[in-house]
Amino acid sequence: MAQDLPGYLDLIKRSRPDDLLVVSRELDPAYEITALVVKLEREARRRPVVICERVKGTSFPVLTNLHGMGDIAAAPVAKMYASVVLSRKFPLILRVAARQFMGGAQGAVGDAAVYLPLPGSSKSFVMFAGPSITLATRHYLQTVYGVTPQQSLASGHPVYEISHAGTSNAGVGFSATKFIGKHLLLNLDMAISQIRGSPAYSPIVEERTQRVLALSFDYHWE
Repeated sequence: MAQDLPGYLDLIKRSRPDDLLVVSRELDPAYEITALVVKLEREARRRPVVICERVKGTSFPVLTNLHGMGDIAAAPVAKMYASVVLSRKFPLILRVAARQFMGGAQGAVGDAAVYLPLPGSSKSFVMFAGPSITLATRHYLQTVYGVTPQQSLASGHPVYEISHAGTSNAGVGFSATKFIGKHLLLNLDMAISQIRGSPAYSPIVEERTQRVLALSFDYHWE
């Protein structure tokens, strides 16, 4: 485990050599260093740590593009979900979903929500609202919200370890659907959720409360 910046750079060089680029030619700090980083990202789709050994106007090398937190790689996700009507006399709908990340964040996430029909609903226009909660495994929470010693060294964030599975967020949502003819549906979804539990105290969380607004048209096949 690296304990200082030289050790961290040596770790990258040994374990992920493609993520380290050493430039030996002289660069102008006003334009060329930034242009090099932008070109790598746009054209080569790379975001390596860049060490500029010769910089115009100074005898010191320049280290840039040090992404201390790293990237979470894209990965396939397996998902199962179900909706259950808990009571027909008093319509109460339970929706549950489970997701397993096969790579990337590598963990499991579970969602549960209870929805109640709202006054004003009809056969052609329905409205539901209710609370929801999301739970996740320790590995998922640590990958998304935690800060390892290596990440702390490179980013400046304090080390933050999540030691157990638990709540990721909780909130409340509203959904409205307008049936337009036999096949078209107009959906409006709104939600407000708050990061809860251990993730809420992570140093990389800038805002705990999140808001979502979505409008969509759907086609219903018969």
